[in-house]
Amino acid sequence: MNLALRIDVDTYDGSLIGVKNLLSMLNKYEIKAAFFFSLGPDNMGKNIFRLFKPAFFNKVLRTNATSIYNPKTIIKGLLSKGPIIYKDSKNNIKEAENSGHEIGLHAWDHQLWQANAEKWTEEESLIQLKKAYYILSDIIERPTDASAAPGWKITDNILKSKENLNFKYNSDCRGEGAFYPIIEGKSLSTPQIPQNLPTFDEVIGTNSINKSNYNEFLLSLIENGKQNLLTIHSEIEGMHCIDLFENFLKMAKEKNINFVLPSYYLNEKIKTSEIETGKVSGREGFIGLKKEKELRSTDCNRNT
Repeated sequence: MNLALRIDVDTYDGSLIGVKNLLSMLNKYEIKAAFFFSLGPDNMGKNIFRLFKPAFFNKVLRTNATSIYNPKTIIKGLLSKGPIIYKDSKNNIKEAENSGHEIGLHAWDHQLWQANAEKWTEEESLIQLKKAYYILSDIIERPTDASAAPGWKITDNILKSKENLNFKYNSDCRGEGAFYPIIEGKSLSTPQIPQNLPTFDEVIGTNSINKSNYNEFLLSLIENGKQNLLTIHSEIEGMHCIDLFENFLKMAKEKNINFVLPSYYLNEKIKTSEIETGKVSGREGFIGLKKEKELRSTDCNRNT
């Protein structure tokens, strides 16, 4: 069984503390992963306004978010300008690159993306992407490997804007199996590697799942023959739940699960499919979902 790890870095503390912890742990277990970095201002504190949305408020209560995140992290960007993440995290980004991990772009402003991505035009999307893309590429001294939309919030406009940056792959939606997304009957040139496994904050506290049985539950979902992709967060698995995550790695090794980079799945036959808007249990708001019915490559015109 293969499992690819995607690590989302959303905040200032996650980029400094969580990434450092995860790099050390992955090196210990000889595992390679894909790190997706947020680079601009840490405005996590502005998420307080999402508390008026019942789904988000319920998730905060269910996950006991105030115990997971440092209080200083929770209020960043609320009362004053949030710190620019990349300015103090360059060394960790370079270490991830030098350690052989894939380096991806998450966002310039993570909070802004989650709040406004649905409204952006193609041009506005490209501006947001370019802000971070060139900085990240300069830090690692080569083109950035991939991108992943925060919260899997993706639109046709954003997908089309990403075509300008020549990523090897994007990981913007949920579903199973790599595919080329179709927009207006034409296939984009950049493949998608969707996530098929739930995140910690989506399932913890639901259906009697707690920290004592979370790893067993997650491992039960990993199946042979599937393109298994798991997203963890530097702020959760890299900090508050780091012991839980290390136990997960140990248990996965005992089950002979083979850890691969997400790009490993690009070696398999890739079909085409559409991305539709929907919801996932335990997550607030719209997200991108791979349409269940895949298409043959002859069912659309490939836009190259």
